Amino acid sequence: MNEMDTALFHRAVGADHLLLDGLVTAREPIYRSPNGKTIERFRLHGQEASCIFKPLTNEELLGRERWAQRELLPRLRFRYPRLLAEAAHEDPATYWIILEDAGSLSHAGEFDVLAHAVRHVSSWQRLPAAIVPAGYAGQKPLLPEVLSVLARERSRLTRLLAEQGVSAERIAKLYRLAGQAASLPDERVVSHGDLHIGNVALLDGEAVILDWEHVQLNSPFWDLYCLLDMTHPSFRRTDLGLRRYDLLRLYEQERDPAGGAGAEEALFAAYDRFACLYSAWFLLLIDRDLEGGDWDRSLLLLQREEALRALLSCLDHSAA
Repeated sequence: MNEMDTALFHRAVGADHLLLDGLVTAREPIYRSPNGKTIERFRLHGQEASCIFKPLTNEELLGRERWAQRELLPRLRFRYPRLLAEAAHEDPATYWIILEDAGSLSHAGEFDVLAHAVRHVSSWQRLPAAIVPAGYAGQKPLLPEVLSVLARERSRLTRLLAEQGVSAERIAKLYRLAGQAASLPDERVVSHGDLHIGNVALLDGEAVILDWEHVQLNSPFWDLYCLLDMTHPSFRRTDLGLRRYDLLRLYEQERDPAGGAGAEEALFAAYDRFACLYSAWFLLLIDRDLEGGDWDRSLLLLQREEALRALLSCLDHSAA
């Protein structure tokens, strides 16, 4: 993208920091954030290629996409939408970026999309953690805080699970896993941070990985959990069941081709523990959101169903 094209993009954004109707065409809303800002697909008059207009939806994420585009993504080998233009200021209330529209992306065939994406996770995890700027934290708690919440909210979680028909034996097993959490690797690696099914897709048979604004340091299991089991309010997911472990096997083969069956089994055991604990934490979060009444109740109930299904699937697979 040359300087002239960048100037055109800046002229297409008005004084109110929104797209100007007179300069753009074929506007298509993609997503409306909780703070009311809208991400849009648009095309400039006279231009064939469409682009994505993305206002900042969370002040804590200011500058992260720009950093990822300059410092992180050029080191990796998969497709991602390039940053074309950004606001010439750092005011989080009105900051925006314009990204390349990667084209007609397919999120259909969830397993195939996940299989392509999971092969790349270890590629950014292998990068030096020191490249991530201090302060690039995630919006979800790290494992020590999750464990503290589960201990503090044990009676609430026990009641919630019992109401959903979970047996006392399964609940006891969950807390045994929590007691074994110290055996999980205490490691922080470069993490996408928000690698749910809506942020991965296929284009011409290749993985496209979107939205790097949540880049952070986190557990090696966090991106895997986001991909395989985390529930999301806007994207429904199918039950992977035991196919989850086929995907984890693909990850392990990329991470350590010489690891063998022992490494795979160790990964499965650690992942089950991690996923159970975070799914239990999500159930508590969803339960409080249901009480609060600020979110779409039908979507929250779907999320609860998915989080419970992931919890029980990993719990039953675990040998704890």
